Amino acid sequence: GGSTGGGGGGRPGPRASSGPGGRGRARAQMRAGERAGALETYRQLAEQKPDWPQAPKALWQCAIQQDPEPPVAAAAARYLGLARRYPKADEGWRAYQNAGVIYFRLGNYRAAADTWREMAGKAELPAFTRPVAYYWLGRALLAQGDRAAAEQAWQSAEQAAPESYYGLRAAAWRTGREREAMDG
Repeated sequence: GGSTGGGGGGRPGPRASSGPGGRGRARAQMRAGERAGALETYRQLAEQKPDWPQAPKALWQCAIQQDPEPPVAAAAARYLGLARRYPKADEGWRAYQNAGVIYFRLGNYRAAADTWREMAGKAELPAFTRPVAYYWLGRALLAQGDRAAAEQAWQSAEQAAPESYYGLRAAAWRTGREREAMDG
């Protein structure tokens, strides 16, 4: 692999090709309009150094740069890859959530439900993510026409954190007061 130029005291510059400096290179590529090159640099960083503490952030940058509007399934797959590889990183739960939302917006409610079900069951994720996952799991199940399963998911969200934002939203949806909790 390439060298970032010396010991750990210097700031990585845009010429660095691997390790922490590669992130600077990827940013410089984005500023220069070299989007494809930047995405490849971020991906290579994480692949070459999966134990590097910034690897989840590099993959996160890659995923958000490929999260177009309107959404596409490939972006959801990138987010899921990040979430599954680095569930303990802060980007892990966010990646699960983004993947689920993309699938939901695409109308792929089964993939959305599978994503949120996996997120809810992932012990490595922070506890505050459970009501988020269960709320959205309920929304995906309802969109598939399974009101009973949706209500069970919303009840799980309420039980996980009854006074939280998502616990309250789940309660509203479970009791037929969806308009009070619309997502905008």
